Amino acid sequence: MPPRSTAADTADPDATAATKAVYADLAAAPTRQDHRLIIGQALRGWDFQQPVAEPITALTNAGLPAPKLAEVDLTDFGVTRDHDTELIDLLLAHAGAGGLIGFSFHAGNPFTGGDVNDRTSVDLSQLADLANPLSPAGSRWKAELDRIADVMQRFADADADAVVLFRPLHESNGDWFWWGQANPVEFQATWQGMAAYLSASRGLHNLLWVYSAARDSGGALSDPTRLYPGDRTVDVIGLDIYDDDLSDAEPGQPGYAALTALGKPFGITEYGAANWPDNHDGAAYLPNDKVIRLIKQQYPNTVLATAWYSSDGNNWQISNKPDPQALLLDPWSITL
Repeated sequence: MPPRSTAADTADPDATAATKAVYADLAAAPTRQDHRLIIGQALRGWDFQQPVAEPITALTNAGLPAPKLAEVDLTDFGVTRDHDTELIDLLLAHAGAGGLIGFSFHAGNPFTGGDVNDRTSVDLSQLADLANPLSPAGSRWKAELDRIADVMQRFADADADAVVLFRPLHESNGDWFWWGQANPVEFQATWQGMAAYLSASRGLHNLLWVYSAARDSGGALSDPTRLYPGDRTVDVIGLDIYDDDLSDAEPGQPGYAALTALGKPFGITEYGAANWPDNHDGAAYLPNDKVIRLIKQQYPNTVLATAWYSSDGNNWQISNKPDPQALLLDPWSITL
């Protein structure tokens, strides 16, 4: 068994030199006076009506720097070959310019073939042993991991050598995704099996593993640490926060306090204005200057913050909100 990971180590002991360097920089970021917060932007990889890069080019065309981290969902790949090429070329160019790549993963339910919100017939114990799948669901899960491994391999090749922040099974303390609010032992075994398979069996050593929970809104099952997979398979811990005041259930910010106590670099892995029961307009309720001010006040150890994309008029992405320079040009911010 490998030694316990610490804040100075990557979870994967065989991580590439570039991956170890990015991790070391994340771990050291809270000790710096400035240049300490990676600015991220999620992209609408599923959208065929506008260029995928629009959330970034809307900034750079205005003379502003691009966010350091560009995130796409792995389920956006596999629709058409041309679309895959567009996504890969965009991300390779971003990495080539010194950027970081992020992948979220809204995987469908391997037990039913349903979508990410189908919570029926789930038995996570069937997904842990990828060397010997225990059921048809286990075989489907392995096949899906092989599919995304093929995508991520493009960024691990020697000519790319890109560092990827991989964020699977997110918001697991919530009850909206099929893996959510699971038995902790079964969830941890599923995560650990996935980490072992992608790193050891598929040779992906350019990944930083990101465990991101939903903000702690109260109750035992909302505890963001309840399903934590362990230091040996996690590099970065984070919260997805959708709230007009970027609040983690004030007072006391319980999710932030609990997660930072784990000793890993902390990120706000998704953020936007309130999304329930209606999607609030981020331009009105959570403008860019408010974002950076609240991070400094409420989450001072944050090392990355990724804005979700805009859709249906919610104006969550950086470029659709007033004063993007307040966020991108702040002394704390790390951009391209």
